[in-house]
Parts: sequence; C-alpha cells; structure tokens
Amino acid sequence: ELDKASGNNLGGQLVDRKFKAFLKVIFCEGVWDEYEKNYPSEVQKMMYDFTRLKQVDDDVAITCSFNLGRLAQKEKDIEEFFEPVEGVTWDDGSIKISKERLRGFFAESLDGITESLREIFKKDFRIEFILLVGGYAASQILRQHITRQFGGRCKVLCPSRAQEAIVNGAVQFGRSPELVTSRKSAYTYGVEICTEFDESEHKAEKKFSAEGSEFCRDIFSKLVEEGEDVSWNETRSFSFFPIESNQTAVSLRFFRTERKNLVYVDDWGVEEAGSFIVSMPDTAKGLNREVRLDIQFGSAEIAATATDVDEDVAITCSFNLGRLAQKEKDIEEFFEPVEGVTWDDGSIRISKERLRGFFAESLDGITESLREIFKKDFRIEFILLVGGYAASQILRQHITRQFGGRCKVLCPSRAQEAIVNGAVQFGRSPELVTSRKSACTYGVEICTEFDESEHKAEKKFSAEGSEFCRDIFSKLVEEGEDVRWNETRSFSFFPIESNQTAVSLRFYRTERKNLVYVDDWGVEEAGSFIVSMPDTAKGLNREVRLDIQFGSAEIAATATDVSSGSKGSIKIDFMTKSQQSGNVNQSKAGQCFVSTE
Repeated sequence: ELDKASGNNLGGQLVDRKFKAFLKVIFCEGVWDEYEKNYPSEVQKMMYDFTRLKQVDDDVAITCSFNLGRLAQKEKDIEEFFEPVEGVTWDDGSIKISKERLRGFFAESLDGITESLREIFKKDFRIEFILLVGGYAASQILRQHITRQFGGRCKVLCPSRAQEAIVNGAVQFGRSPELVTSRKSAYTYGVEICTEFDESEHKAEKKFSAEGSEFCRDIFSKLVEEGEDVSWNETRSFSFFPIESNQTAVSLRFFRTERKNLVYVDDWGVEEAGSFIVSMPDTAKGLNREVRLDIQFGSAEIAATATDVDEDVAITCSFNLGRLAQKEKDIEEFFEPVEGVTWDDGSIRISKERLRGFFAESLDGITESLREIFKKDFRIEFILLVGGYAASQILRQHITRQFGGRCKVLCPSRAQEAIVNGAVQFGRSPELVTSRKSACTYGVEICTEFDESEHKAEKKFSAEGSEFCRDIFSKLVEEGEDVRWNETRSFSFFPIESNQTAVSLRFYRTERKNLVYVDDWGVEEAGSFIVSMPDTAKGLNREVRLDIQFGSAEIAATATDVSSGSKGSIKIDFMTKSQQSGNVNQSKAGQCFVSTE
C-alpha cells in the first residue's frame, strides 16, 4: 500500500443521498417524508432502480410508485410538483430526469475524488494505472470524468465485472491476507504513560509525585505514526515499569489521532481507542518489574498484548480503533444488574447460557420454517448450512438435534465463502437455477363482463352499452408455482371504449392463491405503468400484448400496443414476500382499459 486508505464518503452512496434529497425537494409539503416513513420498502426499491440509472450518461426515467403518486395527489396535481424544478418532468407515471440534472447528483462526489487523486499524484509514486472497481465503477459519468482528469497521466482501467472484483478480492484477501505485504497506518497510535517530569518541557498541572520522584502524567507514547508502513503480521514490542513498589496492576489506555507529533493524550484531535488492565500481583521486586507490550498489526486491526513478565500472564485486546463513550461511572457498575455477564480485567465475560439466549428467537424461527418444509413431500436428504451464521456451533448443534434424524446436516469448511462464490456464479450464470418458486401470487387489474351471480353490485359500471365489472384480479403467476429462468408468458387485453387512447396497467401481489378483486384483503400494489394507444381508428378491435418474463429474481413486464408499437415496462421483485397484511388499498387505483387521456 503506497498511501493510506482515505475512508471517505465520496462514492456512489453520496450520489444516492443527493438523489434522495432531490426527491424531497420535488415532493415537498411533507409528501416525501410521509412516503419514506410509511413505505420504506418502496423507497428502497426506488433507490435500487436509481442504482441502475446511475450507470448511464443520458436522460433517464424512474417509475413513480402508486403510493407516492397518491400521497402527492392529496396535496395538488402531481405535475405541479415538477413545475418549479429545472431538469425534471412528470411523464405518464415516471419521473424524467435530464442528463444535466443527473450529472449534478455526481458533482460533489467527482470533485472530492478528483481532489483526493490529485493529492496522491503530488507524491512521487510513479502511478501507471488507475483501476476502478465496485458498483460505482459501472457509472459512465464517473469513468468519463476520471479519464478526462487523469487519462493523460496514466491508464484508467475498469474490469468488465467491476462489482465482482470487490467480492473476489475480499475472498482472496480473507484467505490470504499476506497478499498485501504492508499497509499505511491511517492514524498515529499511542499509549498513555508517565515519565519523569521536566519543567522545561512539561505542563506544571501534569506533575505528580510517587515514592519521592516527580512524574508527568498523560504522556502520549507513540506506537506507530500516521502514514507509516506496517508489514502484515508485524509485531513491535515495548517495555513499561511500575512507578510504585506496591502497584498490583497496570492500566493501559490506547489513543489515536491524525496528527503526527503531540505530547499529551488530552491534546486536541486525540481520541481513546481502547483500554485494558494487566494484573501484577507479585510485588516482591518492587519497581524492578516489567510489563511487555506486543503490538501486532493484522490486515485491518491492531492486536495489543500486554504481559507481566514475572508472572507470564498475558492480556490481549483486539480493537478496530473506533470511538468509545466517555466514562460516566466505574465500568463494573454497568454489569452488576445483568445476569450472565461480568467485567473481567478489560473483557466482557458472557456465560454460555446468556450467549445461547441471544440465539433463541432465531433458532425457533428457523426450526419452524424447516418443519413447514418437511411437511411437504420433498424427500429431503441433506440440509446444507452456508453463510457466516453457519460457522456457529450453537446453530449447527441445534439443527442437527432437531433434524439430524431425518436427513444429513452438512456445513462446508468455508461456509461464508460458499455464499460469496455462489453469488458470483449466479450473477454470471443465472440459468444455473433452472426454476424458482414464486413467493407471491401476482396479477394485473382488468375489467370483465359483469355477471350478477359472481360479481359485487358495487363493482358494476357501463361502457358503450355493455356492463362491466371493475377491479378484477387477473392472475399471472401463483404463489409457490414453478417459473423457469427467462420464461416468458404472454397475455392479450383489449380496450372497452372505442376512443380510448391509453391503457393503465396496475400489478398486484398477495400470499393468497385464490381471490377475485384487487382490493380483497391481503393484496398490495406492486407497480404500474401506462401504455399509449393513440390510433383509435379500429375502435375496440385493438390489442395490448403483455409479456411477462421471469428472471433470476424479478419479473419484467412489458406491454405493447400492437397497432402503434407503443410500449411500457416495469420490473418487480418476485422473490420477496409482502410485509403488509390486510387490505392495503387505501384508495381506488383506477380501472384498467378505461383511461381516455
């Protein structure tokens, strides 16, 4: 590592925050705040869609959910929200953002990255390549900017699978941290000590006496300096001695700062990073006793081990050097009212029973889910535990006790890497999973001929001399149904009015298998869009073809007006179950095939 990691917040998440702040400006008067509070999953979906749009350098359109539109319409016509804002317009259910406005979301991020890179180029590192990796690297705006700014100095490279490069690198680094032979310390680290008082150097208020000698307290004793090279697994040793003959313990407190030169641990810009206590019970040698401090630098943390040399008793503290709370009371007092946990010389000691208690709700839920699966005739021979949680002995033992009599319970030696490797393989070749089970029943809202023996009277309406029933749930795929990867299903729909110039398609989902109306209990809207049907010459004899394509984890719905070729589309996550229950339709969503815009 030639230069220390910046650890700043100038990446893609900054662009996301700018976009979200922009939406709050558009949907003012509390609309966005209410939407964010009541529909957090929809906000997350919107931000996920924006992640894809960040990759292009062009005008973009992001679908506005029905619920956001409904909240906005309560205040005023939705088009009015966009009138005072430059570079954004409302376009038939979508928010259309100009290329210039999209670039504006990147400005602060690009400026910060440029400044950071310029600082690095001021140093004589002889850089030949800039390698862009991670999800943000997929952005054309970022790549073009970095190439313009630095392409004359070095080559700017970006792998075809920039996001996977991060995952693969993390896996390789986890397996072999020695691949990075040395790193730059991001901070200056030190330990608090006392030293002989020197009135020409030390503050008078720091002076104190012990056994006839004068000392200075709060001295910052440097362990490693900001920007200094530290080799992987390098160990540095330091020796400390008591200042009182009858001293039976040493308190070691560690501090960090971005400054290189300082004197005291309470100087400005210094924060505590961790602490522990080392017992020195044998006082026979008085002041002639040594505590050896070994500092080992790992891949991303410092392990500090202090040893009372006479007793050969060691205390180790590994810390990532984050901020700690200021002391409010003796630390032992925090633990007194809590059963199964105690403070033990710098460590929090948790009993086995208390530790198991943390797992109880998780294990009960997993057990219940597996029992439901075993009730079905799947002839399961193996349960394969993967992911970081699979490394838990408590989990493995519990699952083996509960289900080991029915099938074999397996766990690979690198259970966490199995998830990463599987994700990479699935990302490259989603067809590896030939079919999946739909988590919900999905349908589209339509109208059908009214039948008084089947339909509710309040659903009846008339159009061109015929009676129809509105709000019908037309099933596209059923909960639990097999859907093959890249399978496409097609459906045809027709207008109910001769002069109809648009079709509004609203999609719904539910965990129920059989229902009639889109406003039945347990149904929620999943998305919507509008398809123009400008050519009315054929009257009712016009077709809208709806193609539903099932991907690895989402549904892509594309509707086409066969006469004009006009299209609309949406993508819906079909692997996630709804978290809502009951009738979630707060107002009429409108009826399909009745729009006469």
